[in-house]
Amino acid sequence: MPHVEEDGRVCLGVVQNPLDYDEPCSAVTRVLAAFEAFLEKCEDATWIEREFQNERLAYWSRFSLRQHRRRTARPVLQKTFVVLEQLTGAVEGTLASFNKGKTAVVCCGNRDPNSFARRHEIGRGAMSKGQALFVPMSGDEPWTPETWPKTLPVLEGLVQRLTLGQTSVVAWLNAKASDCEGPFIVVLVQGTVLYGYQIFRPVLPLVAPPAIEPIRLDRLDASWSLSRDHQSDTFTSRQKAKVLVLGCGSLGSPLIESLARAGVGNIDIVDVQPFEPENCSRHVLGLSAIGAGKAANLARKLLKEVPEIKVRAFHAFASSFIADCCKPGAYDVIVECTGETSVRTLLSRYRESAVAGTPLALCWLEPFCAAAHVVGIHPKENWPSVDPADSAVNVADWPEDTRVNLPACSAGFHPYGVADVWQAAGFAGERVLSILDDGLLTSAIWTWVRSNAFFENIGIGAKPRPIVPTDGSRFDSRMITRPYTIVQE
Repeated sequence: MPHVEEDGRVCLGVVQNPLDYDEPCSAVTRVLAAFEAFLEKCEDATWIEREFQNERLAYWSRFSLRQHRRRTARPVLQKTFVVLEQLTGAVEGTLASFNKGKTAVVCCGNRDPNSFARRHEIGRGAMSKGQALFVPMSGDEPWTPETWPKTLPVLEGLVQRLTLGQTSVVAWLNAKASDCEGPFIVVLVQGTVLYGYQIFRPVLPLVAPPAIEPIRLDRLDASWSLSRDHQSDTFTSRQKAKVLVLGCGSLGSPLIESLARAGVGNIDIVDVQPFEPENCSRHVLGLSAIGAGKAANLARKLLKEVPEIKVRAFHAFASSFIADCCKPGAYDVIVECTGETSVRTLLSRYRESAVAGTPLALCWLEPFCAAAHVVGIHPKENWPSVDPADSAVNVADWPEDTRVNLPACSAGFHPYGVADVWQAAGFAGERVLSILDDGLLTSAIWTWVRSNAFFENIGIGAKPRPIVPTDGSRFDSRMITRPYTIVQE
C-alpha cells in the first residue's frame, strides 16, 4: 500500500491544528476519519498505482534499501553518485568504485569518474573500474512496484522497448565482460530522476544467468547540484559565462562563491594578498588557508566544493593584470571588488583597449558597511577618469579617517562583521547575475543603504546624504536604483 512506512506508520496528510493541544479528542477523531478514507481509497487499484507513480523515487529508494538488507543480498555498491549529461539516446559510461564498493562515481560518455571523485574528495582507497549503460525513459513511463524489473530478462525487455530495439543490456554486458572485472550498472533516466540496477555475473555462466539488484543513485552533476534542473536555459548560459573578479577580500570572496554556486562556469580571480589570521572573521576562507594567496586558496576551495566549475587564480595586482593580461571580449563581465580608486581609474583608462566591449560591475563598500554599491557600466560607456565614487555615489560624508589604524605602514581595517558584509555581497552578486542573465541595456547604479538610525548608532559623526532612509530601525535597509547620469554631471 502507498503511504505506509516500513515500521507501520501511515502518512495520512493530517495537518496539526493549534487547538489540538486543548482538544486532543478532536485530533484523534480527524486522524481516524482520514485513516478510514485512506482504507477506502486503497480498494481502488488505479488510485494505488497513481500514488506510487506520484512518489516513485521515494518508493524506489526504500525498496532498494530494503533489498540490500536481505540476508541473501548481494554486495551491491553502497553509495553511488552519478554525473549526468543530457541524453538523446542510450549512452555508455564508466564507473569508478572505491574502498570495495562503499563509494562509486558514474559518468556518461568519455568523462573520467576517477578524476571527478579525486577532485571532490569523494573516492578514497583502491579504485576499480566498471561500466555503465544510461537509458532515457519518457516522463509518462510507469515506475511502480508492479512495473519494477526483478530479473535481467525483464530489464532487458524494458531497455529494448525504451530504445526501440536499438540497445540490448545482454549484448552490452557480453561485449564488456572480457575487458572489465569491475561493477556493471544500468541507469534508467526519467527526467531529473534516476533508477539504477547493478548486474552480477554468475560464478558459473553456463549454470545460472546474471542477476540484478536495485540500487539508489544520487546525482552530483552541476545541473542538479546547483539548480535542481530548474530554469535550465538560464543555468546553461551561466555555465558558459566567463567572469573576471578583481579582488577576493571580505566583499569579493563571498560574491565569488555566490556566483559559483549560482552556476557561473568560468571564473578568473585576481588578488595579490595572502590570507592572514585576522581575515577569518569575514572571509569565506579560514585558518587552513593562512599564509597562502587568497586567490589560490579560494580557487582551490571552489574546485573542490562546486561541481564542473573552472576557476583560475592569478597572484597579481589588479592593475598589472588589466594592463598585461586582459584582452577585449575575453570575459562576459568584469567585476571590480578591490574598492580602490586607483583600480577603477585604471579600468577607465583601459576602457577602449584591454576591457573594450565588456560590461563592468564596480563594487565597493562604505565605512562600517553602511552601504554597498554596484555600478553596472554598459560596454559603450565608461567610468569617469576622475573617480566620482565618493562625491556622486556614496551615501554619506565621512570623517577623514574612519579606519581602525594599526602600528604599521598603511595598516588598518574598517570595523564591520561577517553578517554585514555578506548581506552586501549577496546584494552585489544578485546584480552581477542580472548582468549575465539579462544583459546590461543601460548603465545603472545600484545601492544597498542602511537607515538613518544606523548612522546615529555608530556615532562617529558621519553625515548622511538625502538618499539615506529616515525611517526604520538601525537594522533596516533599502535597495535603490539610480541613473548612471549622476556620475557624468
